[in-house]
Amino acid sequence: MDFSLAAPSAGKTASPRRLVEELIAELGLQCPRCGEGKLCYRTSSRGPFLGCDRYPECRYTLDLQ
Repeated sequence: MDFSLAAPSAGKTASPRRLVEELIAELGLQCPRCGEGKLCYRTSSRGPFLGCDRYPECRYTLDLQ
């Protein structure tokens, strides 16, 4: 896996959100609660977190702060 801070096409620095999304997609993190969904990056008024993409059937979250 090679994750660089520079976006190759634009020559700009990638945002932290974009880096986290790419890392999660590359790793293919599976939800530990339901075992069927994949974890995805989300934000709320409380800050960033990982959540199951099967929400609302599965309500697993992992706080990233």
